[in-house]
Amino acid sequence: MSNLAQFGEDLRLHLIRLQACLDHLNALFAANSIADQTEFTRRLNELNAVTKNFPSQAGELYKALHDGLEQQASLPPGTIAHWIDNRQTAQLHAHADIIEQLATIATELAALTALMAERTTMTAILARQEAMSVQIQFDERP
Repeated sequence: MSNLAQFGEDLRLHLIRLQACLDHLNALFAANSIADQTEFTRRLNELNAVTKNFPSQAGELYKALHDGLEQQASLPPGTIAHWIDNRQTAQLHAHADIIEQLATIATELAALTALMAERTTMTAILARQEAMSVQIQFDERP
């Protein structure tokens, strides 16, 4: 498999994971999605476990992305054109490898952030349900 094909496959897997998370976030507000409290709680517990190390993971990914982008921005103007003119394919491939790694890091960071958004949204839903339940109980008191 070529480097480009492998990069495409790796990126596709990250994007599928991201799409699944976004689909679940969207479905949270569907008519019956919260009706199954056991499934809802199971998913929230799963997300709590998965996102437990989110701050350190996200920090590492963000730093790697930031450092890589800074490194790319610091390439002297004309460097890539020089590599092309001189047919320095090793440098061009190495440059492409770095950019592909940065793209992968960015999609990993997006997927982690989407998981955190899903967890936070589910926690917000539970908090709202709890508040409404207490209010209903209070309103029903004689």
